[in-house]
Amino acid sequence: MGILLIFISCLQAKELHIALLDTPSCPNLISKHKNVIINPLVDLTQSHDYKCYQGALNKRLFHGHWVLENILKNIEPNLKIRFTPLVVFDQKGNQKLDYWKRAFEHIKNQKVDMIISAAGFPLIDENLKKEATQIEIPQIPLFLAIGRKSPFLRKEVALFPHIHSTWQTLTFGSYHKAFDKKDQAKYDLNQFSKPKPKYLFPFEDLSSAYPKLKGSSLSVALGLNFTLKNCLNSLNQTNAKLLSKSLQECLNKYEKSITFGNSPLKGLILTQ
Repeated sequence: MGILLIFISCLQAKELHIALLDTPSCPNLISKHKNVIINPLVDLTQSHDYKCYQGALNKRLFHGHWVLENILKNIEPNLKIRFTPLVVFDQKGNQKLDYWKRAFEHIKNQKVDMIISAAGFPLIDENLKKEATQIEIPQIPLFLAIGRKSPFLRKEVALFPHIHSTWQTLTFGSYHKAFDKKDQAKYDLNQFSKPKPKYLFPFEDLSSAYPKLKGSSLSVALGLNFTLKNCLNSLNQTNAKLLSKSLQECLNKYEKSITFGNSPLKGLILTQ
């Protein structure tokens, strides 16, 4: 009987704790398996006062909700995951480096295994950059969307936490799919970042419940979703460095090179 109990416990995956840094979400409106736990939202801006109802979710205020739903889409029902949503955008959609600093302090005080962020804080001057380099980042797997020029970020600047990139950081960007067999895929030339994206996903998913989620924000959500679906054995690692190494070894098995018709850059996509 003792041997049988030990064998069963080895098969039981440990709970994976993931911190999501973004805008608010409405966990009560997310369809999820019983093994998925979403902790109460932590508003690090101390500014939000909103109501969760289905009709509100199309507002950009709920960008974090869009990301979370894409992460959880069709994952293994027996996978035990705990999410902690950390809000680093205030009620008006603005950021402060102090909000991000509070987020990482919160993460440091919790038993978090991985971090995902479909955003970044623009370091528009040297003082901000110096301050950002002094913020301590946990040495755990970090899934990051790379920067992209848009109405919300009009020029190429260094981003936080991207400037802390280590071998444990997985960066995600996007590309435009070919229209037909005669056409070539196109690199998304509006995106920028150091480091460059490690993996690329299609720019948009028009079949999604939230088609406004596009570019690298969509890509990083799909990247974590792909990881949760295909790297189950890696997720049992309890040591942060071994977890990072195991995840990257797993994803390497699914890498496929892609070339573009508008750029000499070559990218990697993840395919089953």
